[in-house]
Amino acid sequence: MRKKSVGIIIFIQLAMTILLVYDFFPQLNIPVGIPEIMVLGILLLLVSVGILSSRLNSKDVRGTWVWQLASTGYLFLLIGILTMLGGVSQTEISFQNPILWVVLAISVHEIHQQKKKLKSATALD
Repeated sequence: MRKKSVGIIIFIQLAMTILLVYDFFPQLNIPVGIPEIMVLGILLLLVSVGILSSRLNSKDVRGTWVWQLASTGYLFLLIGILTMLGGVSQTEISFQNPILWVVLAISVHEIHQQKKKLKSATALD
């Protein structure tokens, strides 16, 4: 993975972390002042940018796989930690939301497909 890609990944993960903390703990008065619907929209935009940037660099199959695995795991871990700390999502991002589980299923499927590509690419070498 190139330095530019790593920088983009770190920026996206940091931005998503800040937005999720703001969503789960709006009483912290983080000087962001973003309405809840915009928080959800920005989160979706960040995830889309991350997926598109990894797709555009599709020659790096291993990098794409690592990005998908790490970002999915990180987000679910972060949601779990924020929930355990007593936070409640203002945009209904929670483990009780069936949409979250659909997104997880799609992500796991994509990660599995990338792993297959990675195995076939290493088998050809």
